[in-house]
Amino acid sequence: QGAVEPQAVAPWLAALGLATDEDGVQETLLAAILDLTAMTRGYLLGYDGGRLARIATRRLDFATELAEGFSTTIADEALITGEPVYVIDAAGAERFRAAASVVALGLRSVVALPVATATTILGVAYADRTAIDPLLGPADLAQLQMLATYAAERTLGLRAAAEAQEARRWALGVASAAGELAATPPAERPAKLAAALARLAGADAAAWYAGETVVACFNRAPALPDGLTERATPAGVYGSLADDAGTPRWLACLAVPGRPEVFGLGGPGADAGASERHLPAALGALAPWLQNFAAGGY
Repeated sequence: QGAVEPQAVAPWLAALGLATDEDGVQETLLAAILDLTAMTRGYLLGYDGGRLARIATRRLDFATELAEGFSTTIADEALITGEPVYVIDAAGAERFRAAASVVALGLRSVVALPVATATTILGVAYADRTAIDPLLGPADLAQLQMLATYAAERTLGLRAAAEAQEARRWALGVASAAGELAATPPAERPAKLAAALARLAGADAAAWYAGETVVACFNRAPALPDGLTERATPAGVYGSLADDAGTPRWLACLAVPGRPEVFGLGGPGADAGASERHLPAALGALAPWLQNFAAGGY
């Protein structure tokens, strides 16, 4: 009989299956590892763009852990090997015994699990405790890794569902905007399109520019950094800029093939990721409604 009993794992698998968002999956996985192993502290790191970043913690300060390097060394090992890492007695292991957290907190047992599928690395889960017992055997580590892998599968499934819903929202928004533009006099269409795209992106300002000159806008023209309109491409140039109150504002600037104007928008509430995925196609699909814009006499 191992330390991690299969009947104890089943409820945690069910809980992961019932999680409705990524935060729920992360918190459930971390709670499951601590519960099943009698570990007392832990964290979950997300892997993005070649870097690990904290996304959930239990009973530890991640900044301190990062500075000491003990736990992150073990987490990196699990990530690189793609296999669970289990240290029975960190205080007795030559490469770890001098680590500040091992000395100060008396840490002994440590486990790290890659949170990944066969094709996608999402991160790594780490947990530790001051006691050696209960010992974890290969079967126990296999049970824990099964949980971590399922958490990764659930996360990818939730992301796919969210992206599909997001794509449907943008498609419906583009169709609605096309209907509005068809019923709008040509001279008013640039401002109407700016308003439609701002709504879809969650922006509070949008404008058409001829060089640095604002020729039509929704609400107000976003304060773009100098030279951004000149660097605009059909795929868009994206960034951020703090407003006068120091609030970060998401910004985008896009060129439309075959048109002299450049489109820009921004706002603190803008959904940057979704907008960068969908704005270029939305703008390209709706820009033909502006065929008389350039002749509008600005």
